[in-house]
Amino acid sequence: MAAVRLDVAELVRLYVDQRLSLGAVAVLVGCSPSVVRRRLAAAGIARREPFAVRYTRHDFSGRLTEKAYLIGFRIGDLHVSRRGDVTILIKCTTTRQEQIDLFRELFEGYGHVYTDEAHLAGRARQSIAMEARLNLTFEFLLPKQDAVPDWILASDEPFFAFLAGYIDAEGYFRTYYKRGQPKPLAWLEIRSYDSVLLTQLGEGLVARGIACAPARLRVVAGYTNRSGVRSNRDLWGLGVHRKDSLKQLAARIDPYLRHSRRRRDMNRALSTTC
Repeated sequence: MAAVRLDVAELVRLYVDQRLSLGAVAVLVGCSPSVVRRRLAAAGIARREPFAVRYTRHDFSGRLTEKAYLIGFRIGDLHVSRRGDVTILIKCTTTRQEQIDLFRELFEGYGHVYTDEAHLAGRARQSIAMEARLNLTFEFLLPKQDAVPDWILASDEPFFAFLAGYIDAEGYFRTYYKRGQPKPLAWLEIRSYDSVLLTQLGEGLVARGIACAPARLRVVAGYTNRSGVRSNRDLWGLGVHRKDSLKQLAARIDPYLRHSRRRRDMNRALSTTC
């Protein structure tokens, strides 16, 4: 079969000027959409978003503390990718209503948020998928690394905003009774596979006068617990146990902590230190 000869100027007229879809252009010029896509790419023509932008999108606020929080939350709990030439797609799954509420709170002001609770019936896995489609001012959420960005480490408020986002994703406040202790005890624990990041957070807390032990290995790779769940990687933990440190930490992250369950558990933990 002879190769299809395509006039690039005609492709540009149809795809760029008339904004026809790749499929429509392919029908008109007599070849497959993949051929059209390759010829356009070779001519330096970026592919449009493969779907229409149906909902209004707003630029990111630019606030550094909000940016730091979202980066912390993203590293802990979000999948972020770029779709086409206009969209940052943010995804998350959960089984908890508090997480759905938080996802909506974080992103509904910037774009459309979709959740699939309506399709839970009859589904074996009862997790709920969430996604938000935002504009390119959210490109800062694309990188995911096992490290705290330098600009966050260097400044107190972004540091605590980042920490709050990471706690909302990976941390928990625990209140418990210990034998021989008349009053309950409390701590904050953050567990993740991000060993470098946890080490940086621990060092950052100590540098800011909040005592905590260095991050350490909690569960080795290959361990299987009593429920049959196997750890595929080393799981690290960072804990804040001292009452004065817990109070100091709570005061610093209070303006930024947004997960309703984390806030409830933090307040319960604080009540035990009074």
